[in-house]
Amino acid sequence: MSSKHDESLAGTIRKRRGFARLSIGTRLAICYTLSAFGMLAAVTAFQYRILIQGLEWDEFQIVLDKVKMFESTLRMHGDNQAFLDHEVNLQGGAYWPGQHYVVYSRILDESGRVIIETHDMERLIPDTVFPPPVVASLESGPELARYRQVPDGHTYFLMSAWAQSGDANAPRRLIQVAMDDTGERALIAGYRRDTLLAMFLGTLLFAVAGTFIAHRCLRPVHDLARTAERITANNVMKTNTDAKYSRWPRELSALADSLNRMLFRIERSYNRCAQCAEDLAHEIRNPIHCLMGEAEVALTRDRTPEEYRQILESSLEEYARLTRMVNELLFIARADNPHNAIECAQLDVRSELEAVREFHEVQAQEQAITITCHGQASLDADPLLFRRAISNLLTNAMVHTPAGGKISLAVRTADHDDMIEVTVRDTGCGIETDDLPRVFDRYCRAGQKNVHHREGAGLGLAIVKSIMTLHGGSVAIESTQDTGTTVVLRFPSSPRPVGERSSSISEFMPA
Repeated sequence: MSSKHDESLAGTIRKRRGFARLSIGTRLAICYTLSAFGMLAAVTAFQYRILIQGLEWDEFQIVLDKVKMFESTLRMHGDNQAFLDHEVNLQGGAYWPGQHYVVYSRILDESGRVIIETHDMERLIPDTVFPPPVVASLESGPELARYRQVPDGHTYFLMSAWAQSGDANAPRRLIQVAMDDTGERALIAGYRRDTLLAMFLGTLLFAVAGTFIAHRCLRPVHDLARTAERITANNVMKTNTDAKYSRWPRELSALADSLNRMLFRIERSYNRCAQCAEDLAHEIRNPIHCLMGEAEVALTRDRTPEEYRQILESSLEEYARLTRMVNELLFIARADNPHNAIECAQLDVRSELEAVREFHEVQAQEQAITITCHGQASLDADPLLFRRAISNLLTNAMVHTPAGGKISLAVRTADHDDMIEVTVRDTGCGIETDDLPRVFDRYCRAGQKNVHHREGAGLGLAIVKSIMTLHGGSVAIESTQDTGTTVVLRFPSSPRPVGERSSSISEFMPA
């Protein structure tokens, strides 16, 4: 029993999967055809029902009028054979000239003896096939009648009723009337046949039209698919749909517009990755060339231990630089992953700024730079990441601030949006206006293009931006040449939501 059930379930799944593999155009055509067939079937059934009811009602009225006519004749003339024969065989009877329908009549007494009947009626329609009699004077409906098919293949509409022969005390007579319904049955059969044929042809026509319309309407989808097939790394934005989707339906136009925006983002990311790879190759190539050159020079002749020490110390500096670069790249890559967590804690921002200032105080004194702290506030942030961001900004400011310059670290609470703003302002050389949009890109060194700079790899501000992204904040920069630069970090006052994550991003923070 279980095996049969499993086989049935497997068969059902296969059928569903078979339908699921159909194209959208085929599905739409099938649904359109089924809907059209259902509508045709409903309309046809309604019209067929109306036709049947109309024919039955007409037949009933003809037979009922005949019964009432016999009732009136019996009441006025009793069993007068002349009058009854006139009604039975002549006026409206089976052989009346020009008659469009054939009616057979019979009158019986209470004992069942035939008083008069239409010629040959006993052979065609015996009295036993009639339905139970009703009172002709009462209002009744077609349900009181009966259809009967006799051996000769004809169908008759039958009705019987009691009537008084003469006054109220006279005996009753049974009136039986049968109307030949063969022509109407043939009409109904022909109508039914023609209707079924029309339904079949109409459904076929709807299927063809539905298939054409579905594929016509889905042509933009195929255009999108062909456009996507043509996309390569070298022609991302050349393969757009701007020229076509203006004529497409609204839904597909929105899809095409989204595709174009996605292609733009992909091209921008691709260009950025290509530039990043190029800059990284340049940054790594320089220290490697230095290491190779120093090693080659050292091997040209025998040297003293002190000379070898100097070469090794120089190599260690290059190794340290490469290590910092790799660590910074790993940090930025992991910070871009939304599944990495930060460990937030309540921080006294002024104390954190003072700690960073003290860390750089010796270097600042050597460069004759004054560092000050202002403001007071608290926020929820990762302590290590917060210090790293401030330290990167402070280091960058000290590099570009001449002797005798000033650097200010300040914190305040923004009144309009409940954000904590940390500002690092210097009086250095500033940044060119054309370089401002790129200062947070990786390997960007404003004002030092194509120059080998041993103090950094151009990743400091990129790390700051990644740290702010992790905290759900933002970073902005303003600069004027020969006047100074101001960087504003905006932290949310409440901690950012942290999902279920496996590790903390602080573990990957470069030294």
